[in-house]
Amino acid sequence: MSMTKHLLSAAVILVVLAAPAMGQSSESEYQLKPDGSWNQTAAPEPGTDAYVMAEAARLIAEGKPGKASSKLGKWLDKNKRTRNPYVAQAFVLRGEARLRNNDEYQALFDLETVIRDFSSSDYFMTAVELEYEIATLYLNGLKRKFL
Repeated sequence: MSMTKHLLSAAVILVVLAAPAMGQSSESEYQLKPDGSWNQTAAPEPGTDAYVMAEAARLIAEGKPGKASSKLGKWLDKNKRTRNPYVAQAFVLRGEARLRNNDEYQALFDLETVIRDFSSSDYFMTAVELEYEIATLYLNGLKRKFL
């Protein structure tokens, strides 16, 4: 993966983690220490929806998008038809995971769900930007996988 893609992936993950989930501030927080390392100062409670989102973002950042997609898929199966404030974030994270797992065509479905159904969420622009990234990949010669 090129350096630009790594930076874009890291930026998207940071945006997804930084955007508040409808006023809830239970995401991970880090503070830069004088020696240049990061110290975690706050973390979501294990077992909460915020924890699932943070874990998925961590898995994507660690280069394990398949595990993140699976975890988010299970969570979305239970929550996608609810008014849970994390649904839009989960779709964006799964879209990001699928994109990083070379399944960009399936990622488009998750991102389009956010664009169509959650246009007022904080994740709308992130979904648009990821769709644009996928469009650019196709314009630059990427071919859709066929079975």
